[in-house]
Amino acid sequence: MSNDTSYSLLEKAIHTDNDGAWTELDSRYRAFICHIIRSFQISDNDFDDLVQQVMIKLMNSLKSYDREKGQFRNWLAALVRSKCLMYFRTQKKELKHKDALEKQANLATEDEPSKIDSWIASEWEDYVSTIALDRVRESYRGKSVEVFEMLLEGMTIEEVMEKTGLTLQTVYTMKARVKKSVMFEIRSVVRDLEGR
Repeated sequence: MSNDTSYSLLEKAIHTDNDGAWTELDSRYRAFICHIIRSFQISDNDFDDLVQQVMIKLMNSLKSYDREKGQFRNWLAALVRSKCLMYFRTQKKELKHKDALEKQANLATEDEPSKIDSWIASEWEDYVSTIALDRVRESYRGKSVEVFEMLLEGMTIEEVMEKTGLTLQTVYTMKARVKKSVMFEIRSVVRDLEGR
């Protein structure tokens, strides 16, 4: 099996009318699709329509995916990005959307494919990290996750100690414990999403 989405799952979705395969693809990747679309600051009014358009595009374009050319998630992210750019071109929405379009269009220059790859990797990492942290939040009680998030937001250890009334050792212990759990959950999320 590759380090990407199960090739047999993709084959089933491409070559059969297997609703189960499409349902599994949807369950693995719909949230990632939504995450990318949200990064384009799509209005709430248009968000669901665009997600649906992307899902239709995925169904119609899946046969063109070539695993020899790269990972499925990269191909999917490029498909979503393309659909978002088409949305902006046809809608000509508010200035902030035009700014987002310009930002993303800068990624589209053929001479800079590494920027596109970096953007996709960044969106994937952000998406996986968000899911992992959500899972950790569900399993911890007390201030541990709150302390970890304060540190992620850039607060110093001293500022966290002052705000929470915790000792230096307690802050370090909480940070280490939550970080270990987050790293475990990141590996678990990647395994879940990529079928490993």
